[in-house]
Amino acid sequence: MGVLCFVASGSAAQIYFGVLVALITLLMLTRFVPFADRSVDLVCWLTHLCTLLTLLCALALHAGFHDEDAWPGASTARFAAAVVVILPLLQLLPLLAVGWLVGLAFRDLRRARKHRRPPPYNILPGILKDEAPA
Repeated sequence: MGVLCFVASGSAAQIYFGVLVALITLLMLTRFVPFADRSVDLVCWLTHLCTLLTLLCALALHAGFHDEDAWPGASTARFAAAVVVILPLLQLLPLLAVGWLVGLAFRDLRRARKHRRPPPYNILPGILKDEAPA
């Protein structure tokens, strides 16, 4: 996202702009379904959702939701602990989804091999039978 360089670096505006771009991209993926394979669409959608949620967590941290002085009476310690746990999990979801996609590809490959049988031995030409010429 090279366009983010034009927004003030390190500011909340940059995070808001990233959230806007991620949300528009996610909506376009939902509307247009760009891939022929539904599982690839699902993995793509999941990775974009994780990007959007990561940006929202970054926005919450930038806004100071974890600071008890800024939000008196709120349980900010639980929020900060939840964000610390959720952010790594969000980064693992695309990896798990790609692993699932690779597993589906291997399953389809195994099924294709199972249904494809070698030709009967008696109809092969002599050169493919590995026999001495008669």
